[in-house]
Amino acid sequence: MMVYDLEGNILESYDLTKGYLQPKTVIKPEAAPIDNVEKFAWEDGDYQEILVYIPFANDPTPTRLDRLEAQLVYTAMMTGTLTEGVLA
Repeated sequence: MMVYDLEGNILESYDLTKGYLQPKTVIKPEAAPIDNVEKFAWEDGDYQEILVYIPFANDPTPTRLDRLEAQLVYTAMMTGTLTEGVLA
């Protein structure tokens, strides 16, 4: 299966420690429109599966784990189940 970057360029190598692969269904480039102008419905053979390499964000915004921990604390506070030292 072909691996592409976000701009649609084919990738020969990629680092899965710095990003992840996301499957995507696209229309084959050689698929021709029936009316030679525009096509809204394609035949089953006009589709192909590809993988898109999505790099992880390198910004200082809260990580997914930080957001999950904050939501957990909020939920525990709202339900009255917060115990001291649980998230230490």
